[in-house]
Amino acid sequence: MGSSFAEENPRAMRQFISGRAIKSTLKSQPQVYILRAALLLLFIVFRADASDGWPRQIHSETGTVTLQQPPQRIVSTSVTLTGALLAIDAPVVGSGAGAPGGRFTDAEGFLRQWGDIARQRQVKRLYIGEPNAESIAGMMPDLIVVSATGNDSAIRLVSQLQAIAPVLVVNYDDKSWQQVMTLLGRATGHEALAGKRVAEFDQRVAGLKPQLKLPPQPVSAMIWNGGAAK
Repeated sequence: MGSSFAEENPRAMRQFISGRAIKSTLKSQPQVYILRAALLLLFIVFRADASDGWPRQIHSETGTVTLQQPPQRIVSTSVTLTGALLAIDAPVVGSGAGAPGGRFTDAEGFLRQWGDIARQRQVKRLYIGEPNAESIAGMMPDLIVVSATGNDSAIRLVSQLQAIAPVLVVNYDDKSWQQVMTLLGRATGHEALAGKRVAEFDQRVAGLKPQLKLPPQPVSAMIWNGGAAK
């Protein structure tokens, strides 16, 4: 790529930015002033885009996803991943939902821990249970987030969804929630806030550890998923 106007004319750029050459240029050569202003704007935009790291490639369970810029309209088909996206202030406009009024869901079918936040941010409930590609397309998303496994997975619709927008398929079964949040942070351009959320959790754990008394060891954990047994 050729050198920019700023690189070829450092003195002129300094004068232009400081304002000493603006008045005389406007009077004698208004076209030159406009051209220089346009060149300066392009230079700034180019440098900003490069420093922000866009476009970027994100590893997905179905292949690499290329994102040209930070997404502005995200649809999450996974209630599990919707919460993580909201935690890092990602621009979620729509989400799938579970059965309303359940043990873990509110009246809309959103998980109780993030349902109020979703309503504050006007996240639209797109469907209950069974994923609906038409409802997703109606939100005009620029990124669709899908879970690879679990009861909230829409993996079978990925080929249809890819015709609507880039699809990021996340397997949260083989990752810690910290790894999932880091991945979503990179995909949305909110990696700084994702890192902050993880650090806040680590600090809280460190503060609580001395206060906890462990039960007699060893301890076994058993998880039963009633829906998966059907």
